[in-house]
Amino acid sequence: MTAALCAVALSGCNSVGDGWLWNSREPEPEDVAVAAPPPIEEPLVAEAPVLPAPVVPVQKPWDLGIELDDLIGLSQDQALEFFGTPLRMIDESPAVRWQYEDGVCALTLVFFPDLKTKRFVTLQYLVEGEQENVCLVRLARAHQRQ
Repeated sequence: MTAALCAVALSGCNSVGDGWLWNSREPEPEDVAVAAPPPIEEPLVAEAPVLPAPVVPVQKPWDLGIELDDLIGLSQDQALEFFGTPLRMIDESPAVRWQYEDGVCALTLVFFPDLKTKRFVTLQYLVEGEQENVCLVRLARAHQRQ
């Protein structure tokens, strides 16, 4: 039987032996079923690019736009802009005294007329109750919150 099997295998013929089908030829490409690759699933919505957080400058107390040196020569309009309406306005002709307070510190600005511009500007100031720069910051921030 061994010789018969070899003869069948070498001849390229198909034969059935012991319930097996022997085929000596290579399968043709159309004989082989090829499974299609699974479809590539695309996301329905494109992901937004991750942007860095915006840089917000930190405002330091001394960045409020006014310092002690700025108090001399300050106009009344500028004082209103930085500190708001004063708690008291006292006429002491020829000077005008404006007083600001917040319960912790007080600022007094003394305005005199500038003969060239005909406007009142500060020639004196007095800070009481707290370190001068800290008081300016407190009063300016209190005005900004209003």
